[in-house]
Amino acid sequence: MELYRNLRVGSRGQDVAGAKRAVYKLLARDNGKWWTYYEKMPDKSRKTFGFRFRTHLIKAQKQMAIKRDRLGVFGQYTLNTLDELKCVDHISVKLLNTAKPNPAEQKFEKLIASMESMSAHTPGYQLGGGHGILLSNVSPYQKLDCSSSSSKALYDAGMFPWSTAIVSGEFARIWGEPGEGQYFTVYANSEHVFVRLHKSRWWRFDTSPHGDGGRGPRLRFLPRRTSSFTKRHWPGL
Repeated sequence: MELYRNLRVGSRGQDVAGAKRAVYKLLARDNGKWWTYYEKMPDKSRKTFGFRFRTHLIKAQKQMAIKRDRLGVFGQYTLNTLDELKCVDHISVKLLNTAKPNPAEQKFEKLIASMESMSAHTPGYQLGGGHGILLSNVSPYQKLDCSSSSSKALYDAGMFPWSTAIVSGEFARIWGEPGEGQYFTVYANSEHVFVRLHKSRWWRFDTSPHGDGGRGPRLRFLPRRTSSFTKRHWPGL
């Protein structure tokens, strides 16, 4: 049962890769004899075990919509093998097999990944840092300001139509479209810009602490006032 416990997926789907490794171990063990053991279980035990196993696979499937292409979680070969060995019912295999990445979620995931990188490696804040150079050359290890870090994150996610950073006043006027987004909203005025994250455990990506950490581009849990800012969003997000 140790192998079964390895399949447990956290509520945020953080162990999807672990689930993948455990499935491969299952398939490799004694040429599939593990499932012969499963099939010989009493009906009651088999039903309980099978239900729990399917539950964990479905949890992994929910995360796969975002991570499948990037991490290669549950590739087609694995799904075919699962189906051939009758490891789970056809409904579960179909759920895994037909999961299609949501383009909006993929963009948002890339945005969060870029923000996480800057948040983890930033040496701090520098006014003008990251401006005047290609965003492809901007490093998460260098000091950035509010507009360059926001530009970099959006550029990495494919939601920035320019190759160099713009300033906060330009965010308020020309980036994206007016209004609040579903996944995130850029709040900007002539002096500052930050990103409000609606579908994330973090509240915002911001260089200003407002009681949450030090200065520099970081993901932050605590909210801040937004009344003096213009709302902008990316089409479809």
